[in-house]
Amino acid sequence: MWITVSCGRHQLNKNRIVGGEDARSGKWPWQASLQMGAYGHVCGASVVSNRWLISAAHCFLDSDSVRYEVILRQEFSE
Repeated sequence: MWITVSCGRHQLNKNRIVGGEDARSGKWPWQASLQMGAYGHVCGASVVSNRWLISAAHCFLDSDSVRYEVILRQEFSE
């Protein structure tokens, strides 16, 4: 049996969380959502102080032109 897979295509189910459960509201208060206009959530971040967040470097590759809105304590649904 041959399986044809396009280069760069995910072979697995799109749902990346296996056996997870919903978090209670406020359970992870140090988590932030970095959102960009019509795109919505783009990256996650962690609150490290009242003025600073830390996030992955790839979220800021074009940091001169990107402006994020930081969302804290928001519940999301799919």
